[in-house]
Amino acid sequence: MFFSRVRFEIDLLETSGLFHILRGDIYSAHQLIWKLFPDDQKANRDFLYRQEFEREQLPSTNSMRGLPVFYVVSRRKPVAIESLVTIETKPYEPILSMGMKLAFDTRVNPVVREKVERKNLKEWGDNRQARGLPLKGATKLRKYHDVIMNAKKAASKEGITDKTLQDRKAEEAVVEWFEDIGKTKGFVLTEQSSLETSGYRQESLRKVRNKTIKFSSVDLSGTIIVTDPKLFLELLYSGLGHARSFGCGMMMVRRL
Repeated sequence: MFFSRVRFEIDLLETSGLFHILRGDIYSAHQLIWKLFPDDQKANRDFLYRQEFEREQLPSTNSMRGLPVFYVVSRRKPVAIESLVTIETKPYEPILSMGMKLAFDTRVNPVVREKVERKNLKEWGDNRQARGLPLKGATKLRKYHDVIMNAKKAASKEGITDKTLQDRKAEEAVVEWFEDIGKTKGFVLTEQSSLETSGYRQESLRKVRNKTIKFSSVDLSGTIIVTDPKLFLELLYSGLGHARSFGCGMMMVRRL
């Protein structure tokens, strides 16, 4: 595995791709990271990434650089794009042990899954037949709901109208979601109050294959204890949650 830092060349402020990324185009960032792995165009995604900004991440350098910086965890070594980005790469093989205490930062897409009955069974059957799939009894449709918005709506239905109380309910829901992930991924929070949430945002990407991709993300930080080193190592390599193709799911850790 490799851990890399990807930075833009300073003299390319007029580059159209960079302009879109600076404007907050998540899909342009997604496309850029894919281009760092040109050796196999048909390979499945085998990397995670997170976008930050140099002014915040690299204060010791030129503080006027408000350019994006990407951190990437990958199974293949990324290749720099000449005259566009430079890459600093090192091997990434964390040594973990049971009970190890770590500080972490991550950006996640917190969702819960709900199974609902399909409304148009004929259309569902026709689609399967068109794709050459066998016909069978209709399965339930899987729908995903934003944990934060779900909690706020539930609070509103309970008669809670105070925004501060709604936000507290949402934070509690995120903590519960994160703790549930830890049960199967090899970690626990040191204490509930150690999880900090910030930067909640809702993203709407341009249409991809005639579909508009929408998802939310929130930044989480705090301290955890490793309960299963093998499971947690796989989490560091593979990420957590959904929207990992669009900059979510990468957990950055440091030993305490």
